[in-house]
Amino acid sequence: MLSLSSSIASIRNTQKIRISLLLTKLVNHLRYFVHFSYLGKAYHGWQKQPNALTVQQAMEECFSTLLRTKLELVAAGRTDTGVHAEEMFAHFDL
Repeated sequence: MLSLSSSIASIRNTQKIRISLLLTKLVNHLRYFVHFSYLGKAYHGWQKQPNALTVQQAMEECFSTLLRTKLELVAAGRTDTGVHAEEMFAHFDL
């Protein structure tokens, strides 16, 4: 198991999202656990929506750009429009 910590200085609208990653080796791929917080004022909640900017969409786009592969985040919870999150968890597989 490998643990990484990093901060993403800006994701759309200069909203900061703090991220910690925990890496777990699965059978044929790696699962990354993400521990993060965010200011939700500029977002329409966590879950992706067709016509609104959400935290999930912003984070998936950022990670996909950084890792040069499309990925989907699976979160352990959700927030509503404008709500901040002090502690959230999600994972993605590569």
